This record gives sequence, structure tokens and C-alpha cells, in this order.
Amino acid sequence: MLAKPFKNFRLTIFTRQKLWGLSFVLPAFLFFVVFAFYPMINAFLISLTQYDLITPPKFVGLDNYLRMVNDPRFRIVVKNTVVFVIGSSIPTWIISLGLALVLARNFTGRNFVRTLYFLPVIVSGVVVSMVWRMLYHPF
Repeated sequence: MLAKPFKNFRLTIFTRQKLWGLSFVLPAFLFFVVFAFYPMINAFLISLTQYDLITPPKFVGLDNYLRMVNDPRFRIVVKNTVVFVIGSSIPTWIISLGLALVLARNFTGRNFVRTLYFLPVIVSGVVVSMVWRMLYHPF
């Protein structure tokens, strides 16, 4: 008589935990595959074609990228983008770090300054909740 191959098969606790973890992560992973990775791959494949929405796409390979790199407007756009990123992110990092260091120290009125700093976050939530309350008011 042939032995059943999975008769004495038991999962260890570690294996069961891994399977549970995988079951919780799998929906999020599928979400990213469907709504992030697939559109990126599709956009890249379309970028390898000559496509004007009227005629069917014609595969041109990397010609679009070669034409883009040789275009002088592309260099201007890249330079403007680099200047914008550096000019907006580095001062933001410096100001944020400075505020964090100042608000982490003990000084008179620290809690008041923290309250003033976070007040816009709190007020916007209160305003939104009041608007929804008025929208759902029975009268």
C-alpha cells in the first residue's frame, strides 16, 4: 500500500507565522502590483513606441530617448528641476531640523510654542468635522 505523502505533515509554529504574515502582506502587495508596477511598466513600453492616439503604436525602440537627450529644451528642464529640488528641499530640511532642535530643549514657554506650532493641524481637523456635522444636521 502506498503511503500518503502528507499524512504526517505538520507545520511548525515559525512556518505558520510566516504564512500568516504572508497572508496579511499579500493584499497590499497585489494592490501595488496592480496600481503601481503595472502602470509603470506599461508607460515604459508605450515610451518605446511612436504613438499619437490616432494610428496604432509603432515600435521605435530607444529613438524617443535619444531624441529627448539631444533636445536642448530637455537640458534646460533638467537644470530647472535640479535647481528647484535643491532650492526647496535643502532649506526645508535645515528649517525642520532647526525647529526640532529648538522645540526639544527646555525653555520657558516651550509648551506654548509647541501649541502654536501644531495649532493649524488641530484647527483644520476641527473645521472639517464641523462642516461634516453641519452637512449631516437633520434640519
